[in-house]
Amino acid sequence: MRIPAILVACVLGVMTWKALDAKKAALASGSSDIQNLAHSLAEHASHTIQAVDIAMAGMVDLLKYRDPEPQRFNKYLAETAKTLPQLRGIGVADASGNWTYSSLPEIPRHTISDRSYFVYHRDTPDNAIRISELIQSRVDDRSSMIVLSKRITKLDGSFGGVVASAIDKDYFSGFYRK
Repeated sequence: MRIPAILVACVLGVMTWKALDAKKAALASGSSDIQNLAHSLAEHASHTIQAVDIAMAGMVDLLKYRDPEPQRFNKYLAETAKTLPQLRGIGVADASGNWTYSSLPEIPRHTISDRSYFVYHRDTPDNAIRISELIQSRVDDRSSMIVLSKRITKLDGSFGGVVASAIDKDYFSGFYRK
């Protein structure tokens, strides 16, 4: 009678050990999958911003040396916004915060001189991209957006305005939902 009880205890012990080992392996695999997913999402966000940064850097260089003809440059901005699916729009504001160029059908008439990204670039003479907090558009009532911006520094070192690109927060939400 003792042998079957010992046998049952051994079988239960082996089954428990195997179950705990399987749980440990599943948790390790799940953790690895989550780390890979987090890395992929971070890479996507980085590439999204990097593509816009590269496009804006070329514009900043051009605007440093000259004032392009508005109709042609607005068309170029519109084509750039179409090429980069993450962009809602892209525009250029002068040193006073007034829009001078835009990818939109009409140049916005409001000022951005009070926006934190504009104030940062006006007061900070570097060429780094600035990523804003979520802000509400003044052009339309669509969802909140993130603004990526770069300072325009004139040849004499003075502040010449900003190039600003808007990305809908829904762009990231939609991608991450998938």
